[in-house]
Amino acid sequence: MAIKVRIIDNGVKTSESDAAVKLKQNIESGIPQDADGDILIFSNLTLHGQSTRDVDLLVAGALNNCKFPINNNPDHKFFYVNDFCIVIELKEHEARYIHPKGTDLYVTYKEGRDKNATRQNEEQKYSFIKYFERRFAYKPRTSNFVWLKSINRNQLASIKNGQNDVGALPNDFTFNEMMSLFVSQQDTTTHHYSPENKRFLVEINQLLAEARPVPKGLTARTFNKLIEKKVQKSLENLKIGNDMTVFSGKAGTGKTFYLLQTALRLSTGNEPHNCLFLSYNHALVSDIRRLMSFVVDHENYDPETIGISTMYRYFNSLIRTIDPDNILTYDDTEETVETKLKGLLDLIKSCGDDDLACLRQEWEYILIDEAQDWTDTELNILINLYGKEHVIAADGINQLIKCGQKQHFGSKKDRIKLGTSLRQETNLVKFVNAYVSTAKIPDSELKDNNLVGGEVIITGEYTDTMHAKLLNECINELDGCPYDILFLVPSSLVDKEKRAFKYKESFERANIHIFDGTNPKLREQYTIDMNECRLYHYESCRGLESLITVCLNFDELIQDKKTHYEDHPDPNVLNTLEERMHNYVYTWSLMPLTRPVAKLVLVLKDPNSEVGRMLYDIHTRYRDIVKWQF
Repeated sequence: MAIKVRIIDNGVKTSESDAAVKLKQNIESGIPQDADGDILIFSNLTLHGQSTRDVDLLVAGALNNCKFPINNNPDHKFFYVNDFCIVIELKEHEARYIHPKGTDLYVTYKEGRDKNATRQNEEQKYSFIKYFERRFAYKPRTSNFVWLKSINRNQLASIKNGQNDVGALPNDFTFNEMMSLFVSQQDTTTHHYSPENKRFLVEINQLLAEARPVPKGLTARTFNKLIEKKVQKSLENLKIGNDMTVFSGKAGTGKTFYLLQTALRLSTGNEPHNCLFLSYNHALVSDIRRLMSFVVDHENYDPETIGISTMYRYFNSLIRTIDPDNILTYDDTEETVETKLKGLLDLIKSCGDDDLACLRQEWEYILIDEAQDWTDTELNILINLYGKEHVIAADGINQLIKCGQKQHFGSKKDRIKLGTSLRQETNLVKFVNAYVSTAKIPDSELKDNNLVGGEVIITGEYTDTMHAKLLNECINELDGCPYDILFLVPSSLVDKEKRAFKYKESFERANIHIFDGTNPKLREQYTIDMNECRLYHYESCRGLESLITVCLNFDELIQDKKTHYEDHPDPNVLNTLEERMHNYVYTWSLMPLTRPVAKLVLVLKDPNSEVGRMLYDIHTRYRDIVKWQF
């Protein structure tokens, strides 16, 4: 027997499919004697649900009796490979456009910007590993390298300049060299993934052959609205590029949506501009990546023209370049983060034009979501790097959550005001406004959009019977899918050791299938299974929306916010500590109440709690739309 090498692609001729043919030739010309097995080469992959989706080539093999001589070894020793998986990033740049920085390779594009090809390739590898693990519950040992298609081995040696740890191979690499690179990135020289070698390849082929998801339910509505040409045309009169553009509005008025529409308008057309969308919220970043993945599949534009990232991830990319000893970590306190970011700001202020151009990377416009929570330091980093005219912000009125003092953006006349709730049906708007009035939350009433419908259920228990009823309503009456049901939970319902939702197994037994967004392993992923409901911490709900929102232990959220309240008195406002805490806590609690379009379910542990009594009072005044089920 011999090794059989097959190419699997979509039949479209591209530079990646041409490279797959060349890779097949390189492998077949160097197959060791007596070796047998199978190798699959995939081109133009899309890893749905991952922060890094696109992979040029992936090669995987299940081999037997496959041994290679160790290069330059006088004892004629060998290394063996059974199963392997390698993620390959193609670069066709000439040698003059390629240069190393440490062990990373950078390539220079025509417009003069440098891109870290090694980091791009690493991100592809880890996206594939997470993609595979989520489906089959084990991690494939995977390597990666950058394939420099226009570079021969002498040119690569010159580029490396003695740095042998650079993960790159020339155009004419051999099968032995590829396997040597694979083994050098692993802990051992022999690898087994599963009891049967063949199963590994079957699983990869099965995973990568699965149909790409299509938008359904609320996602489909949002997607179709987002790509409407008339909506894009309505933005043409915005004076973007003169000063900072600010979309200002309350919850549900479409601030995030307008940011995305603006990014689409800027990134397409005769002179496309690269836009970077920034948010604090991992859940929102994942949700937007998911939405934009459908836009990529339907719109004729380069997906690399719109980047989507958390604010800290982006700031860390700057710090790695300019101040690598001060990387932000999850263990940093707020004070430590502020100190590191002030150091970054000082360094940016001292940079010349060339250095600033390098730090800006490929981005021309920065779009900031929930900008009212940004500190002066964070905002000034972007202003000093890009200029006010290239910063576009969404400012949530009375939606301050993260920091003590609200960020202010110039005079009111510079704002684009968004007044009407675009999300919630009229009965939910009535309920939210009744809650605002009862809790005495200042300046937080929503403007009704006259969308007929909406219902609120207040109960002490969420049962499988209730879920079945809501799911049926979501699918058959609201034209949605399970993804359109959003669960929100307090910290008490998250297992601190497992770092996951405490009752996931009992939910599954009750046929309630969830994507557990409380699990940090899924922090940068999004579900591609429309049959999964979403579940997140209350703290992660900002910017999300659903047809039906279920707030578990809502009264615990109120108590948690009171317990952890940090006072930041405004010297211009005369009020007591108790009044400041009340305003903060109940303003915060509006966030989950404004997520649903059609139905809100509030589960209370104690109906006699302060918020429980408020909700009962609202029920007595709005019995037709607010149901009390105790």
